[in-house]
Amino acid sequence: MFGNPNRAYHFDGNNYIQFKTPVIHTHPYSVSFWFKYGAVPHVNNYLVSNGGHGNGSHGFAFSVVGSSHVYCNQSYPKGAIFFVVGYQDSAVRTTFFAPISLGEWHHVTGIWDGHRVILYIDGRLAQTEVCERPNEFGPPENMRIGAPSNILNYYFSGQLDALRIYNRPLSALEIQALYKQPQVVLKKEE
Repeated sequence: MFGNPNRAYHFDGNNYIQFKTPVIHTHPYSVSFWFKYGAVPHVNNYLVSNGGHGNGSHGFAFSVVGSSHVYCNQSYPKGAIFFVVGYQDSAVRTTFFAPISLGEWHHVTGIWDGHRVILYIDGRLAQTEVCERPNEFGPPENMRIGAPSNILNYYFSGQLDALRIYNRPLSALEIQALYKQPQVVLKKEE
């Protein structure tokens, strides 16, 4: 359960977890998790990703914007989270940037409902955009937590907890329920 400090995954900027992806391919999906980090990285830090079929394409990815990041010749808020949904030919991408606070836990939910890409931060709608082209995922074994799925670089340094992948779009009420779940805070007795 979220809030148990002994159950969150800790990433030191040199490690990641890889596993087989649930089969979602071109069907609507939702990805939800909690994360926390303490300093803006120099390069983007990937939180959760599942690469697309082509080199450089994403099925989806969540990342923290690094201090050196420039996207499409524009600079974005350093330390913000971005959610990108890409395609096999990398020609069409939908990318959202949302500011977050350092050193605090944040709940993130990214959704592709078949027509729109939607991003929620801490239970609130952050951005939505029409995106009707089907999302494409890479091989089932290339789902990664703490690194991009298609290269070994851009590792996450921080904590991630309660990753959930759904084969359907979550409703706003379901996202609120995930965000407001009771948090168990354990304190070490001295």
